[in-house]
Amino acid sequence: AVVSTQSGHYGRASDTKFYNTKAFYPNEVLLSSIADMNHINSVEGRCEIMSAKDYTTRHPLSFLEKDVYICDNKYDESTHKFSKLTESKLYLTPQETLANFEKNEWYEYPSPRRLFKTTKPQFLKPV
Repeated sequence: AVVSTQSGHYGRASDTKFYNTKAFYPNEVLLSSIADMNHINSVEGRCEIMSAKDYTTRHPLSFLEKDVYICDNKYDESTHKFSKLTESKLYLTPQETLANFEKNEWYEYPSPRRLFKTTKPQFLKPV
């Protein structure tokens, strides 16, 4: 049996034509307008994708820092436009998002972390 998964695509700032002009978080990914079926062998690993708001207040204990990304925007490859995401639109349905959120164990930061965006390309390396 062939095992496939329906998944959204996330890209780095370096995947956009605005890579050198728009500011991004160093670990920011953008939800792509592309979604398709992928063979399970194409999965390279697990990661956690969070809103910037959640990223500043908590960290999932089951993931290393390098595997936790911020996603607050969708990028449409055909129009080259960004649109702001609501927290429940990180690709999963609100019920799936809540179920995944509750499954993780979290470290709650004593006070929110400060985030800074950068336009420096050397900090926005492709994944």
